[in-house]
This record gives sequence, structure tokens and C-alpha cells, in this order.
Amino acid sequence: IAIASAYFNIQGFGELKKGLADKPLSFLLGREPTESIKWEEEVLRELEEQEDNLDYFDLLLEAILFFEDPKRGVRIPDGPFFHGKTYIAVSPDLRDIKYGVGVVGSSNFTYGGLVSNRELNMLNTDREVVQELADWFISRWENSTDFKEEFLDYLRNYVTTHSPYDVIAKALYETYKASLEAPQNITLRSLYHHQILSYRDASEKLENFGGALIADSTGLGKSRTCISIALDAIKNERKVLLIAPKSILDTTWMEEMKKTGVLLDSISTEMLSSDPDRLGRDYPDANFLIIDEAHYFRRPTTNRYIALRDHILKTNAQVVLATATPVNNSLMDLYHQLALYLNEDCIEDLYGQTLAGYFTASQKRWLNSQKLDMEDVLQRFVTRHSRELAKALDTEGKINFPERVLDQDTRNKYSIDIDLTRV
Repeated sequence: IAIASAYFNIQGFGELKKGLADKPLSFLLGREPTESIKWEEEVLRELEEQEDNLDYFDLLLEAILFFEDPKRGVRIPDGPFFHGKTYIAVSPDLRDIKYGVGVVGSSNFTYGGLVSNRELNMLNTDREVVQELADWFISRWENSTDFKEEFLDYLRNYVTTHSPYDVIAKALYETYKASLEAPQNITLRSLYHHQILSYRDASEKLENFGGALIADSTGLGKSRTCISIALDAIKNERKVLLIAPKSILDTTWMEEMKKTGVLLDSISTEMLSSDPDRLGRDYPDANFLIIDEAHYFRRPTTNRYIALRDHILKTNAQVVLATATPVNNSLMDLYHQLALYLNEDCIEDLYGQTLAGYFTASQKRWLNSQKLDMEDVLQRFVTRHSRELAKALDTEGKINFPERVLDQDTRNKYSIDIDLTRV
């Protein structure tokens, strides 16, 4: 038996399964004019319609077993548009027909094409005519590509039992796979998976808003992530300047720059406070700023904040803020950091108000112990990852965080009427 059809579905197989029985089959599954294989959409539509029909899934299993047999082949034609439909049944074989039947017309190998649609087909039993039709099929078969395993994999997918964990894992992967794949433009190949996520997310925010706030938990390596982002800026001929407390510059940042071989110009946060003009005087061309421990810039009236804000406005600098504690005493702490580079209308599409208006209203709700949902704003502007996520992504066990242990020794406690364990 030989069948050519642009479409296929399980109910169509059900209409012919008795006639197909244990016979050999060559099934040529056609291409649509767009060169995409549209038969999957037909099967998916049918599955959605029949999802509560157990008999349908029994029929699906029968179809899988039928096509798994070595006597059955499935191929897709090479070359341009193919939309032919034919059904050929002969004996003893297609190349030397003694007798048989050929059907040519508009019917696809689907329930609609075989039963319910208004189709037009012509049946012929003349041996010479059937042979000519078989020769046509053979020529197309020889200029086609084997598609049996892909065809079967697609059908098996709907009868394979998946655990709830598998379903959730697949959904999460499809949502975040672009971020999980190792980006090609990262020079520092030593990044952990969670750092790659932060790099990706912060880079996207930089492109969209001219700045990013990385608020990953303490110990997740924000400095290494920032160096990766700085390398991209250097490649784009940006002048990079690092601003951080002197104690951090002399320890963490010095160590990271030695490890990576990436040396960045830097100025301490303390220097910016005592000599705010130095930023413009010594680094007038710095147009890419990395601000570590950015919560030091949460008060807009300080010398360092004013100097930084003025420099950003003057140079149109891109800004990467890094801090594990963007909010210290008030939600306005976060606002003032974001306001260093964001326009006031950056959330108008979300809430129809300015950034300052949104944070002011949110601060009032917070003080009044009212329900507060800032997820949309945080997701848009802040890169956030936890230690729990870092551990979950660390399949090789390279990351170890010290566990916090409550001292239960009564000799080390003041005499107070507080249950510390409960706290």
C-alpha cells in the first residue's frame, strides 16, 4: 500500500486500519506551501478535541504500534511545494503490478478527508493506469527524506506518562531556556549558572533602560557578573568606571580583577563624598558606571549622590548598580537608586503614574501595613536571584554557603524573656 497526503490524523488512521491490517505501507507525508510541516497542527487540534476520549488514546497507541513495524515507512518529499493525495493498493508490489486499485483526488489521510468533508476522488482499477500512478509515487518516494522516527516521536509524546515534576520542569525550561543557554559573548567562562542568568537579565535591562540594578543575595558573586558586563561595555568602546567603598575596592574587587585579568578604573565612594568634583575632573569621559554597594546612593541630598546623578546626566552614562540591600529603611531608598538613570514615565504603561508617584504611594501603603505587590516593577528593573536558586542550578556541587546556626548555649545568652528559637 502507498499513500500520499498533506495531512494525517489518528481518526483518519482509524477509518483505514482494517484495510491496512498487516500490509506493508509507504506513507509520503506532504509539505505545505510554506515549507513547514503542518500535519502536527492537525494532530494537536484532534488531540485537544479528544482529550477526554479514552478510545481515542487506544487508537493512538494502535497507530504507534502500526507505524513502528519495519514494514512501514514514513517520508517527507524534498524540494518545492507538494500537496498530492493518492491511495494505491497493489499486488505483488508497486514496481510490477499484477492487479490493484488507485485513488486520486482531494482526500487527505484524515477523518475529515475520508469521511466528513465534501471531497472529490477518482478510483481506477486498470492495471496500466494504476502502474503509471505507482511509478509517479515511486519517483516522489525516491526524492524524499526519511521521517519515520520524527513522526513516531511526535505521536509517542502524547501517550508517554510524565511526572508532575517533569511537566513543571519542562514548562520552566521552555520559559527560561534563552537565559539558561550559555551566551556566546561572555569572555569569562568561569561564571556559574546563576551568574549567567544575572548577566543575561541585567544586560537586557541595560539595553532597554540604560541601567540595571543587580540585587542578588550576598555571596552570589555580583562583582564577577559586573566584570562580565563591563567587558561587553569595553568591547563597545565605552569608558568604564567602578565606584565602590574603599574597603571593597581593596579586597573583593582587587582579587576579582587579578583573577580575571580585567583592570577597571575606580574611585571610592568615600572620595566621591569628600571631593564630589573629582568624578568630573578625573573621569570626564566615563560613560559606563558600575556602582557596587549601591545602597550608599540612596539619599539624594548627599554630595556623592548629587555628583553621580549630575555625571550620568552630563555623559548619558549607562549604569549598573549592585547591592544585596537596595532597601534599608524605606522603599524610597530603592526609588532614589533607580531614579539615577530611569525616566519618570518608565512605568506609565503599568500604572499610569510617575516613578516617584508610584513609590510614594507604595511607601504609604507599606507604612499602613496594607497589601503591597511590586512584582511588576521589580521584574522590569531589578535583577534578583537567591542562594536557593544558585544551589539548585549548581549540579556539580561547586557552591557552598555557610549555614546559619543559632547558638543554643544558655551560657552565651543574656537573660531576656524572648524565645530566640522562635525569633
